[in-house]
Amino acid sequence: MYESIEEFQPFVLIGAGAILGSWLRVYMTRYFLFFFSASYFGTAIINITSAFILGYFLAIQNQAVTNHQSPFFLFACVGFLGGLSTFSTFITDILNSFQAKKFKIAFFLAFFSILFGLLLALLGLAFGDA
Repeated sequence: MYESIEEFQPFVLIGAGAILGSWLRVYMTRYFLFFFSASYFGTAIINITSAFILGYFLAIQNQAVTNHQSPFFLFACVGFLGGLSTFSTFITDILNSFQAKKFKIAFFLAFFSILFGLLLALLGLAFGDA
């Protein structure tokens, strides 16, 4: 299937990053449950924090190397931040809020996560370019 070990390297990098990011997400979700009565607040905080870190990493990556197949990019941006951010949980939280007829919470989660995710990704880019 693979002619050399180098062809398999991206899968190992992404997988290792995803494992670490997922473990940190579980820890952070449990940590935020201590402070908030609902898990969706932790999900939103984790997602916007991931967006900031992604923006920062992308700025660093673009300064150093423009290759988005670099080991750093694959491990940190695709693997780690992909495992840390929680898109499926985000969607599930919004759907659960709709089903429970908590429309204000559903719209708040969607608006807050998307708007602040974009703003923090831009802030991360700015910090990385500094």
